[in-house]
Amino acid sequence: MMLSTTSSLGWLLPIPTGMWIITLLSTAMLSWWCYRRHGLPTWAMCTLASLRFLAISMIIIILAGPVIEKTVRNEIRDRVVVLVDQSRSMTIRDTPSRDGALVARGSQIESIMSRSEVWNELGRGRIIEWFGFHDHPFSIDGPDGNSDPDPVDIPRVSGTGTDIIASINQLGLDDSINPNAGLIILSDGRSRSDSIRETATTLRSSGIPVHTIPIGPPDGGGDVAVESVVYPSTAYIGDSIPVVVDVSNRSGTGTGSDLILRDSDSGSILDRRTIEEDIDEYTLVGDSTVDGDVYWVVEITPLDDDPVPANNFRDISIRVSDEPLRVLYIDGYPRWEYRYLKNLLIREESIVSSVMLLSADGDYAQEGDRPITRLPITTEEFRDFDVLVIGDIPSSTLTTEQQEIIEQLVVEGEMGILWIGGPYWTPVDWRGSTLESTIPFTPSVDPVRNEAPVHMIPTDESVQMGILRMDGGSDRSWPDEIADPSNPWSALQWFQVIDRNLVKPATQVLAESVELDSRSGVRHPLILIMQYGGGRSIYSATDETWRWRHGRGELLYERFWIPIIRSIVRSDRLGSDSIGFEFVPERVEMGQPQRIRLEVTDANLVEDLEDIIPVRIESDSGSRRSVELNRDSGGSGTWSSSWVPDEPGRWTVVPMDDSINSQTSRETTVFDRSREMSDPSTNHAFLERISRQTGGTIVSPDDVSELLDIIPDRSIVSTTTIRDPLPGRWWMFCIPLLIFGVEWTGRRLFRLS
Repeated sequence: MMLSTTSSLGWLLPIPTGMWIITLLSTAMLSWWCYRRHGLPTWAMCTLASLRFLAISMIIIILAGPVIEKTVRNEIRDRVVVLVDQSRSMTIRDTPSRDGALVARGSQIESIMSRSEVWNELGRGRIIEWFGFHDHPFSIDGPDGNSDPDPVDIPRVSGTGTDIIASINQLGLDDSINPNAGLIILSDGRSRSDSIRETATTLRSSGIPVHTIPIGPPDGGGDVAVESVVYPSTAYIGDSIPVVVDVSNRSGTGTGSDLILRDSDSGSILDRRTIEEDIDEYTLVGDSTVDGDVYWVVEITPLDDDPVPANNFRDISIRVSDEPLRVLYIDGYPRWEYRYLKNLLIREESIVSSVMLLSADGDYAQEGDRPITRLPITTEEFRDFDVLVIGDIPSSTLTTEQQEIIEQLVVEGEMGILWIGGPYWTPVDWRGSTLESTIPFTPSVDPVRNEAPVHMIPTDESVQMGILRMDGGSDRSWPDEIADPSNPWSALQWFQVIDRNLVKPATQVLAESVELDSRSGVRHPLILIMQYGGGRSIYSATDETWRWRHGRGELLYERFWIPIIRSIVRSDRLGSDSIGFEFVPERVEMGQPQRIRLEVTDANLVEDLEDIIPVRIESDSGSRRSVELNRDSGGSGTWSSSWVPDEPGRWTVVPMDDSINSQTSRETTVFDRSREMSDPSTNHAFLERISRQTGGTIVSPDDVSELLDIIPDRSIVSTTTIRDPLPGRWWMFCIPLLIFGVEWTGRRLFRLS
């Protein structure tokens, strides 16, 4: 608000100027005529006439009411608010400078703000308020046009995320007493919230147009980035672990660069792929060779012109266990698949097996690492096994009660099932049984058996899951020997034809059949996997994989079956003890909540522990956080609580209760994956939408001077007139009376009547 005052002489009676002239002339002529007829000397006549004219004129003036008029001018200046992006995306170097070199987007903002001649002219006679913003606005200094140009407070990156809409709403534009002439936004348009409708409606109804100045190239520039990474959270020693990487290769700028899987501790390269222009998804494979948590990094070899090198990396962590799997294998008769699979289970060091052959005589010594003389009956007996392998056996082998126990354990994720179909009972005899629900497809009444030789080939799903990678992580996951028709041992002589229409939901096909002699292209599912509650079920529609042993001995056979069996086991059962911690999710972004869970299966210890268990969370940098775990409802053996990591790195939860062994500690990885940098492309369309919906204009950074013509003057000017009578106005009558007295004296001297 600006006030100014001017003063002038005025009148209570509004007499026109012409009337004043006539009145005064008439008074003068009358005064002259009155003395002209007396024949006085000229000097005397002029003196006396002048005195009378002066006296009469002053009386007229006094009667007109002279006053002092004060005019007060009140001006409320309009204002312009400027929002300047100060988020991390301003560090992206994708903006061409005058010499052609790429500079950071923040440098473009610096250039715009440094044009003081524009901002000073725009701010002449108005208020300019400068705000930086990322997820909220804050004041900064800038040229305001009301003084000599000051040094500009060039924005410095201070935020990890951008929210343009939230920043606009927090400005409180409607709360200002100064009329708003417009809002100017300097940004690349990257915003976590792009719902502009409500805010735009409010601004438009308030008459506040938004003028946007896009920062960054209109095409978004070229960037290659690790978009997402999918990998198992746990594995066994000796496993080939697949890491599926989604690469964003905008404009093909990353074509020809390398995608690398590297061990973080040793720095050794585990796998490598070359990025191609039309391929977004790549599978890297690393071998788990040590027990415990392993830390790998997925990275893209840096490019000289990559605007955002920070998004070329992604850290991952995997828990590797050496605890053996407990497998129960039941088959009806000594078919070839049984013989070789049994031997494989017994020989495999990571598996503790119990094998039951139903057709054996009563005095036959059942085989396995832990031989059994009968099948489990109770729930606790079945809990001794992680995987149940069901061969070609009739459903009557297991009672209804046994099947119900197995089905419940699968639902709870405590057991997985591997079905190996056969020519007699599996799967047809299991129709209508309790365990039929765990078969990944609905068994037909009269199953079709194709006895024409076929080859098995894996699907993309199996490659991503890392189940059927039998070539040790090479570019071709499936060995050439198995796919070569010239190798008679590679062909499967028969398989069960599974109608794809009968495949149940939540089922994935891991392998398919390819006919050797037909070009029909028809493929049938051979290996299927289904999620069933918290557990998994896998079905093999052939028992001919034993033939692969003739090609390369146990190598291919082992690489086929061992990963399949391991994949059935729920990941959180790896390395399970009577007590242990768990992070949910196991990997989390910084700033996102993560749940810490403690599970105790020892009944005696459950009763001894308090309802609140304090734990300490330590990072590899030395930072520490304290968290209290609360016992879950019902007096169960689980305690849990949440925390929000505020620092990236490896964090370990350590019990502070002496009754809990410190060896039960568990690690998690916290990533600093900024959404701000995951997609560095500019969003000019969003900025244009803001301007269009609010009645504003989008202005090129090179044409920022256009703002001078675009933004109107909305200042409010009002005037007020105050009339004050002259002080001592009525005492002024003494003056004409005095003049009349002098005139009367003169008349007496000249003896005039």
